[in-house]
Amino acid sequence: MVTAHLPRRTHPSRHPAWHGEYIHHQQRHGFWLEPDPGDTPIPTLANRVHRYPPIAERTGLAILLYRAADPDREAALHRQLARLNLHQLTVATTHPEAGHPADTVWQPVGVGQRVKLHQFPQTPQLEHPNDEALFLDAANLAEHPIHDPNRPGDESIVDGEYSYTRQP
Repeated sequence: MVTAHLPRRTHPSRHPAWHGEYIHHQQRHGFWLEPDPGDTPIPTLANRVHRYPPIAERTGLAILLYRAADPDREAALHRQLARLNLHQLTVATTHPEAGHPADTVWQPVGVGQRVKLHQFPQTPQLEHPNDEALFLDAANLAEHPIHDPNRPGDESIVDGEYSYTRQP
């Protein structure tokens, strides 16, 4: 069974980040997604990589995926990323015309061929530090490393079927 959760906008540290996970044959592949709106200068977009090492250290998720707006922007972004110190992150790029995100569309920085999402390292499931709490004391609960209290619902794709569940 293949399950992909669409990215969740979260607020770790001071910068927004999109988190997603892809489950392939019961193996979890968590990642951060940096979408390209198409009008951000490539050096600015590439330099966002520097936001992720502290987040990766805190959460254990060290995969950063950039989805460029088009093939030309992806090529320029890939060249720019290759010049940066990626701080122990696994960084890859793609663009919409390359195909479905689960297919062989991700170009890791420093690697000559594209790979599938499940070929990235496996990652642990992030658990809330209060999952074992006996009594919920809202004033003393630790913040989840991936949590957005303003998120209206959960999105997912399971075996190619999209679903959206509105939160109460």
